[in-house]
Amino acid sequence: MFPIKAGGALFAVFATLSAALYFHLSGSIVQRTEADIGDRLRVAQRAVDGSRRLNDFALSARTAEVAATPEIAASLLTPRDALKTAEGAPLNDDDFRYEIHKQVNEQVAAWSTRFAALADGKAEARTVSADFRREKPDLFFILDATGVGVARADDKAWFGPAEANVAKEFPAVNQVITSGTALNDIWIVKDAPMHVAIEPIRAGGKVAGLVVLGTRLTDAEAKRDQAAGYGVAYFLGERIRKSSTLDTANETELSKIVGERKLYDNDGRALIEFALAGESYIGLVGKLGGHPTAPQAGFLVFASSTAAKARALEGIGLIPLLLLAGFVLALGLILFFFRQFLQPFEEIDQGVVEIINGNLDRWFEGPAKHPAAGLSQNLNVMVCQLSGRPLPEDEDEVGHTKSPHGETWAEDRMFIEELSASEFGVRPVDAAQAAGPVGVPSDANSQSGLAPDILRLIRETEDSYRKRLFREYTEALRANGDPIQGITFEKFHATIQSNADLLREKYGATQVRFLIQTRDGKVSLKPVPIK
Repeated sequence: MFPIKAGGALFAVFATLSAALYFHLSGSIVQRTEADIGDRLRVAQRAVDGSRRLNDFALSARTAEVAATPEIAASLLTPRDALKTAEGAPLNDDDFRYEIHKQVNEQVAAWSTRFAALADGKAEARTVSADFRREKPDLFFILDATGVGVARADDKAWFGPAEANVAKEFPAVNQVITSGTALNDIWIVKDAPMHVAIEPIRAGGKVAGLVVLGTRLTDAEAKRDQAAGYGVAYFLGERIRKSSTLDTANETELSKIVGERKLYDNDGRALIEFALAGESYIGLVGKLGGHPTAPQAGFLVFASSTAAKARALEGIGLIPLLLLAGFVLALGLILFFFRQFLQPFEEIDQGVVEIINGNLDRWFEGPAKHPAAGLSQNLNVMVCQLSGRPLPEDEDEVGHTKSPHGETWAEDRMFIEELSASEFGVRPVDAAQAAGPVGVPSDANSQSGLAPDILRLIRETEDSYRKRLFREYTEALRANGDPIQGITFEKFHATIQSNADLLREKYGATQVRFLIQTRDGKVSLKPVPIK
């Protein structure tokens, strides 16, 4: 019962420790995970902002290179009187615009060819110095000094105020014309967000026209701006326009969050938390500043805290298993050492049972430093008092209790007699000769030809024989003045058994039993082989 109680108490301790450690580590891991997400999002915010700035710079550099083309400036500044009809008459406004359109279209076509070659990675495209991005622009306009379209790469018939009054549609064009300074902007062209660069064409100290290049903001562009572990979503005002990882439904849901929380006015310093598609997210806002047409343009970098915490807590599930293994090991060690501790007490219990059954020669021995040592000594004193023997003295150098004669019984002093040729004819006694119950008059057994002590020896049960033989042997030793201290029932019969096994083989007997006799001042054991 005690081992069960000890195991239950140990299990309760380990279970409590496991639960406390699990919850403590879980909370600590969750806190560290959230802090790590925040740090990564701040790095991501700076990375995306830097990517957008580099994109604007590359687009501006390419636009400036196109604006520096002398042929474009010369065509835009062609004097009106330099162009006439076939009859030599001055051109009207539409015809004059058309002639300028044709000249500029040739330059736009030439540049479009170079951009296409650059995008395809052809060797001849390496003559183009603005090798910042490898894709051709999605938008390529040439405007005159009033902001009216002159040529467009994807529409050869596009020109004139009726078709292409760009300044009216995008007021930022007038800002460049007035200031003579290039700028970057974000336009919505056919419901698609477009990063554009507007560069003035300067000639003769004045603005002769404008070059407009633009690249469409796409999901692929957003994916290039993301890194492992977080996503990117671009918004204009309250609407998410493009994202790296979200589907249409989630973009719509995120647009509601942008509008409700007015993320377009967020300064990008504090982390925000929101729920999307059943998961918790942490995000950080970034601004796309310097775009007059889209002052509320920005981006959101975000990461799923639900997924991050799940990954972080994957290993913590091993803690209960490790503690369970520790519990099993600790329980095994406790039971092992507990068994070692109890063994001397079990031997004492067995010895007490023998004393109760009449074996007053039982002697108790145990480890000297064990708590049972004192109990063993007290029981030995009790046995001596009950049997009338002298009390045991101090232990000798080998841990045995000294006898009154200063000696201790030892197995190697047990004397086993040799059988002579005249005894039983040196042949085993036939057990069949001893038929009949023990205790009948000896003359009734005279026909067997066996002495009464031999008959009793053959007929006894094993348990009765073992107890009687030990009792008679110790009594004979005591009567002869030989030491009996240190002799135990187990040691005695272990020695008897080893000798009986040897003699059984020697005489070809089924079993060998012994008679106790004292001859010439020596107690000995006489073997009786039985078949």
